[in-house]
Amino acid sequence: MATPRSSGPIAKTWPILVAFFFSGLINNFVYVVFLSAAVDILESNASLSKGVVLLADILPSLVVKLVAPYFIHHIRYGTRVVVCSVASFSALHLVASFQALPLRLLGVVLASAASGLGELSFLMLTSYFDPVAVSAWSSGTGGAGVTGSLMFLALTAWFNLSTSTTLRTVSLLPPTMMVFFYLILWSPLRSRGPLGNLEAFAEPGLAEYRSSMSTDTYSAPLDPTIGDPHRYSHLPKVPVHDMTLNQRLQVVRSLLSIYILPLLVVYWAEYTINQGINPTILFPLSTAWHYPFKRLKDHYVYYQAIYQMGVFVSRSSVHWFPIRQVWYPSGAQVGILAVMLSQSLFGWIPSVWLVFGIIFVEGLLGGATYVNTFFNITHNVPANYREFALGVVGVGDSIGITLAGLTALWLEPSLCRWQQHHDNDLCIQL
Repeated sequence: MATPRSSGPIAKTWPILVAFFFSGLINNFVYVVFLSAAVDILESNASLSKGVVLLADILPSLVVKLVAPYFIHHIRYGTRVVVCSVASFSALHLVASFQALPLRLLGVVLASAASGLGELSFLMLTSYFDPVAVSAWSSGTGGAGVTGSLMFLALTAWFNLSTSTTLRTVSLLPPTMMVFFYLILWSPLRSRGPLGNLEAFAEPGLAEYRSSMSTDTYSAPLDPTIGDPHRYSHLPKVPVHDMTLNQRLQVVRSLLSIYILPLLVVYWAEYTINQGINPTILFPLSTAWHYPFKRLKDHYVYYQAIYQMGVFVSRSSVHWFPIRQVWYPSGAQVGILAVMLSQSLFGWIPSVWLVFGIIFVEGLLGGATYVNTFFNITHNVPANYREFALGVVGVGDSIGITLAGLTALWLEPSLCRWQQHHDNDLCIQL
């Protein structure tokens, strides 16, 4: 006799929230470490822009997010988690073990694909849990920024470990993602009878659950202040997996202006700052008796760590400070980009501590846009589109970061040449 299927999302419990938090942390951890290590990864080709590492760290993730939502339901969640864990572990050892830049970039590419698959899968998985699971996941991804950047800073700048030793040390973290999934998240899914039948290749249990979310579960967005309350009324009232490609693209278009574009803009702005502008904002070590730097390249690592602190704070605050219109922080981030660009060009900010404060605000704005985008989806996208929406909207941040990487490829060397022309050669001393 079949076990009856429970209706509605899986209730929140502390173990489930902890599992989503640490899954988010682990999934984004390697991505952050590689960005923090960009200067060291390129040490044999120091003239290259840090945007090279950023592109290698995001393009594979972008490809995964663009393609996977249309077939990923054929691959069980457990398999995806194992692939992500093994790939991230292998990527760290690949970068740590070889000096040749192509092999190091191959490791970054492998980690990027794993991160994209992990983000896509866990965000889609949250659609079967209480909406607070999205907040826990987002907070964890913010925690990855703090943990990854600070751990890299501590091990390399404070404990003087080599980059290779640091990468091998932190490689112990990715495999624990499998532990959180199978020991915590797996059990409540299995207890729901057919819904928990995630081991079937085509996930018939989930397919049955999705099929139940047809016209009887369709409803208008819960918050009509988020755009047009009739935004989804023209879409087919059937589960996404039963739609044609053209119908799925209609769903994507309904998400474009309200979710995908704000995410794209904020990530383009902040990663242009981080990879194209911040590497050129340097203060002379001769005047650094009240600064925390021992080497010029410490600027970049400190900037990354402070930015990630801001991301973590804002990604953890959605329940206290929800933002319904995510274009507000997204637009403000463009303003921060203008401020940092002017600092690189004219050096008008007298102290690095003021720069630290601006970078922290940058992190706050980026993190707030991310977490509120996905939190709003869980509350305002009809149930039968929600899993697909959570998976496909993430392409916005990947496109934004890719465009930022392309921008940084010419922006950083251009700013460096400008500074040299104006008697500031610090950027070429990195």
